Amino acid sequence: MAHAFSEKALKSYEDDMIGHIRLFCEKLKETKEPVNVSDWCSYLTADVLGDLCFGQSFGMLEREENRFVVKVMVDSARLAMIVSSLLLKVPP
Repeated sequence: MAHAFSEKALKSYEDDMIGHIRLFCEKLKETKEPVNVSDWCSYLTADVLGDLCFGQSFGMLEREENRFVVKVMVDSARLAMIVSSLLLKVPP
């Protein structure tokens, strides 16, 4: 894991990151109507993390079909937080 986040490895990801950021800016520039920038930032984050963690982008900036995954991740994190807080209150 440490190798993936070494200075050399992080510098090698720079071009991919810039590519995602440029695509993000282009997509926002192309829109003719107001958009929720928070959602678009989530798509950018997911694409970058997909590239870093799995070696392939999820393509959320380009295509709509995978965008539901962001909501699923947020909902599952929220559920995990609720369940963990309930488990902490249960006496042993």
